[in-house]
Amino acid sequence: MSNISVAIIGGDLRFVRLCKLLIEKGIDVSVYGINHPDIPKEVKVCSCLSEIKNCPYIIGPIPFSKDNKCVYTPLSNLYISIEQFFLEAANSYVLGSVLNQELRDLFNEHHIKWKDIMEMDEVAILNATPTQVRI
Repeated sequence: MSNISVAIIGGDLRFVRLCKLLIEKGIDVSVYGINHPDIPKEVKVCSCLSEIKNCPYIIGPIPFSKDNKCVYTPLSNLYISIEQFFLEAANSYVLGSVLNQELRDLFNEHHIKWKDIMEMDEVAILNATPTQVRI
């Protein structure tokens, strides 16, 4: 059993599938800002953003934000402000995606370690491939 902990904040059905994959690998998974009946029962569904405060790794949605004001949460009616997210993610490594320059600057201003996964060729190519082709 792994002692790696990952939090997933927001996202669409791809992130529900990611929950399943991480659980299958023995990784402890918490989610916030994502509601779906297919989230595995082993996943900790957080009731507030502060529950992810001590998680070393956070995976954000694609795109991370559509307006640079809140985290993108299409499977939830929660509003997660970017500023509140930064307060809770201060000690985490954040994997984001489609991070524009304003968001990158905000991550840096808040001294949060981050990586835009869309800069990784294999992720960008897979994300651009239609789902029917991948199956």
